[in-house]
Amino acid sequence: MMTYLVTAYRWGCLNNHHYVVYCGPDEDKAWNLAESECDDRGGKYGVAVQKYNEDSEDEWSGEIVAYYPSSWGEKMPSHNYRLDYFEHLGHIMDDYVNGHVYVVEDGSTILKRESVIPDPRIVERVENRRQFYDALQKLNDE
Repeated sequence: MMTYLVTAYRWGCLNNHHYVVYCGPDEDKAWNLAESECDDRGGKYGVAVQKYNEDSEDEWSGEIVAYYPSSWGEKMPSHNYRLDYFEHLGHIMDDYVNGHVYVVEDGSTILKRESVIPDPRIVERVENRRQFYDALQKLNDE
């Protein structure tokens, strides 16, 4: 028996926001919902239709049988390494404003933590952003 999984990917990125639109045996419904979801999201989400054979012993048997791209025009959903870069950069910045960096010593492949005195202008900008985030988080928690 075949099962169809329809997933919407923000800007066609596998590592960005995504959600399931449909999962079930009806192929026509899967294709129709995928196309409608792509149209209804105004180009922000690419939508993939994957077909799974429930009788297959391979748990990763799903193949993309249709893809409706976001307004970026991607051919298929893919991993966005730029998102990884900025997420990692945020961790580096947080370490820096907290007074340390990680460096590789000559001839080594091991990172060593070193203390630094961060630029107060950068600390101020980060602290302003952190206070804003904390305020939003507090509202969300209430």
